[in-house]
Amino acid sequence: MTHDELQAAVDRLRAEADRWVRAVGLVGSTAEALRADGHAVELEGCGDALVLRLPLAGLSQFRPVAGAAAVETAKPEIPAGGSSTAPGQAPAARHVQPDFPPGGAVDPAAGASEGQEGAAEKADKAPAAPRPRAPRSRGRPGDWTDEELQTAVGILSRGGTQAEVAEAVPHRSRKSVSVKCAKLRKWIAENGMEGAAEAPPASEPAPIPATVPRAAPPRPAARPSSLGGEGGAPRAPLSARQVEAHLDALGHAAPWTPEADLALAYALVRGDGLSLAAERLGVAREEARDRWNALCPIKGLDEQQALIAALRRRATEAA
Repeated sequence: MTHDELQAAVDRLRAEADRWVRAVGLVGSTAEALRADGHAVELEGCGDALVLRLPLAGLSQFRPVAGAAAVETAKPEIPAGGSSTAPGQAPAARHVQPDFPPGGAVDPAAGASEGQEGAAEKADKAPAAPRPRAPRSRGRPGDWTDEELQTAVGILSRGGTQAEVAEAVPHRSRKSVSVKCAKLRKWIAENGMEGAAEAPPASEPAPIPATVPRAAPPRPAARPSSLGGEGGAPRAPLSARQVEAHLDALGHAAPWTPEADLALAYALVRGDGLSLAAERLGVAREEARDRWNALCPIKGLDEQQALIAALRRRATEAA
C-alpha cells in the first residue's frame, strides 16, 4: 500500500468517525434542549443503540381512561309519568349507562339483553371519541446560541439572504429565522457593519435581544481582507492558499496548537456550544470565543469548510 492509499484510508476512517461524533453530539444537544424546555429526558444505551427516552407523564390527561364506556347515542331519560322527548328533538349523545329517574319504567334485564345482542351494531354506529391534536413542531427550543447568531450575522453582513440563514441553521423554524433576521439586520445597520442589509420596517422593536453575541462588534478590516473581499462585495470562493496564508499570519500563541484549533472548530461547527468546547480544551470561554473569531472572521459556510480542511491538514502534519 502506497502512502497516498494509506492516507486516503485514514481520511475515510476519520470522516466516518466525525460523522458519528456529529450524530452523537446532535442527540446530546436535542436532549439538553428538551431538558431546558422542562422535560425529564434520559439518554440510555440499549445494546448497540443510543436511546433518547422522553417520559409521557405530562400527557396523562390526554390518555383514555382504562375501562371507560364508549360514547354512543343513549336512550332518552324518561321522567316519572312524562313523555320521552319532544317531537323532532334528536337524542343526546352521552356515556352509557344513562341514569334514569326513579319513576322510569325500565327493565334492567331487558337492558342487559339488549346490550349483549346489539353491542356490535351500537359500536359501529357510535361516534368516534375525539383524539387530542398533536402539537406542531416549533423548531429547536430555547434561545439562539452564540454560534448560530454569529453565523447569521456573517451571512447577513455580507448581503446574504434569509434563505441562506435558514439553510445554515436547519434546526430553526422559518418563523424563528424570519424574526431573528429582521432584528439582526437592524442591529447590523445600527452598528455600522459593512454590507448591512436593508433595515426592517419601523414597526420592529428597537432593542436587540440579549442573545445577540457579545463578540459581534465591527471586526478589524485586516482580518476579513486577509481572506478576500470586504462587506457585501462579491467574493470568489476561498482557495486553500488564502486560508493557509491567513493561518500562517495568525500563528499559534499558547495555549493554542493545530490540534486544539481543529478541536475547537469541530466542536463549534457541529453545534456543541462555546462553553462545552472551552471546557474540553481547558481554556476560558472568552479565550475560545476570541480564538474562533480570529480563525474564522467570516462565518459563512464556504469559509468554515475551507478552514476545517486547512486545520485538518495542519493537525495531521503536526502529529
